[in-house]
Amino acid sequence: MAVKPWVSTRMNEAAFTYIELMVALGIVMSAVLFALAANTTVQHKSEEAVERTVAMQEAHQVIEEIRETARSAAIFPNDVVTAFPPDTARPGFTNLTPFCGMITNPPQNNCTWPFPFVPNNTSAEQVVVSYNDRDGDGNALNDNPLDVLVTVVWMQRDERPMSVALRSLITQRK
Repeated sequence: MAVKPWVSTRMNEAAFTYIELMVALGIVMSAVLFALAANTTVQHKSEEAVERTVAMQEAHQVIEEIRETARSAAIFPNDVVTAFPPDTARPGFTNLTPFCGMITNPPQNNCTWPFPFVPNNTSAEQVVVSYNDRDGDGNALNDNPLDVLVTVVWMQRDERPMSVALRSLITQRK
């Protein structure tokens, strides 16, 4: 009769208990949640990289437009400054989705931009040209070469303002 208790004890030890199953399930669920969170983070960072790339391409496009204007200008730098007025948003740039205010339901355009050249309540991307005074005479618009700064600002999905800037020296080439 001593054999039966030993056999039944061994069978009880060979099975999983509910507590062991719950611990294993908790570990697996934690790993799955971690993987989902990591995937979401990677997607957001990828989206930010694409937006930054598009913004830099747009800044390059404006710099090239300014160079082309300088190349054909009759009076440099006046023709360039007339074609690209300082601290004024360039029209036609809508490649970056205007997320500002889009998360609320209904969408509202109630953005407060931290940039001095972007008016509040603007929900679109802005591409702005400004000039830096290189010779220190107080007038950046008569310098040769022109010190041009193109800034692209937009709102991300989480309504954070983002910006990239591209700076270049522009002179007239013939």
